Amino acid sequence: MNRSEIAEVCYEAHRVYCSKLGEELPPWGTFPYRDRVARSVDLCLGVPSSHPRDQSPELVRDVVNGWFEVKPAGLPTYPSVPRSLLTLADRRKIALFVGTTWALASAQ
Repeated sequence: MNRSEIAEVCYEAHRVYCSKLGEELPPWGTFPYRDRVARSVDLCLGVPSSHPRDQSPELVRDVVNGWFEVKPAGLPTYPSVPRSLLTLADRRKIALFVGTTWALASAQ
């Protein structure tokens, strides 16, 4: 899979998980910040560890915020915060993104 395909799968997994939390995100085809998700794939794979705790603060912020530059009304927005203060749901978002990215990238 190429970088864009990995980004699409990661985003859709993220979107489905968020829907279980009551956070509705647009499908990949209409999501305006696809390039930011692809950049997150690069950030994730640029770290020699696949463990979520080793990821950069920028990746953590983007995943938790759903890659929006300006989030739609009703969706929570998080500043860069220490990982210890992230909710369990947010830590799971990060783990899902990182795990999916590494699984798809390493299966090539």
